[in-house]
Amino acid sequence: MSIIIGDTLLNYKTNQNKYIITYINENYNPVLDTYLDNIFVSISSHYRTRKLLYNNVCGSNAEFICKNLKIDGLILGKIIITNWITRDYEIIETIKSVYGLIGISIGASYHALAYLEITIEETKYYVAIETTSCVPYKLQFYVGSNKEEFEKIINTRYQCSNFKISFDCDKSWIDIAYHGGKKRKTKKQKMKNKKRKTKNRRTK
Repeated sequence: MSIIIGDTLLNYKTNQNKYIITYINENYNPVLDTYLDNIFVSISSHYRTRKLLYNNVCGSNAEFICKNLKIDGLILGKIIITNWITRDYEIIETIKSVYGLIGISIGASYHALAYLEITIEETKYYVAIETTSCVPYKLQFYVGSNKEEFEKIINTRYQCSNFKISFDCDKSWIDIAYHGGKKRKTKKQKMKNKKRKTKNRRTK
């Protein structure tokens, strides 16, 4: 199935009313289905415990997934969108026809999406997850097989001119939006910095 939003054609497939997967490349890798289904199962369990909510809580949802999605091979982060383009009524209605009511996900002070990167068969995939709307799907996945493709999908679906990605789960949306994303340092990097500072103090 496909949808044309403005001048961009997006392909999509659905799993009943569980989730929708949106992509551009017609050579969609079916191996992705297994990964995304596992991610759906893992994330959906947290709605039952109300650690995730279908509501105006995009920021806390994205942060929770960034910290708690425990699946091997994923690089986790979050997306912050603040730079919207002018709303076009016909385009918005087209978006709603597939993805449901937009609520305040488009045009709000900011909107957050869960984000992950995964490498399958030597190809890195970039994935955003809409977590705040349960109608008509419980989750919405947006998948790019390269950065340019991914950016086009997000800019088209959310009618924005750009967005920021951060791998720091704790970083506030304001810091991400206006000061850029920052990859959280690994324990190994922190130890190197600590040793370097100690060495510098000894040589002074």
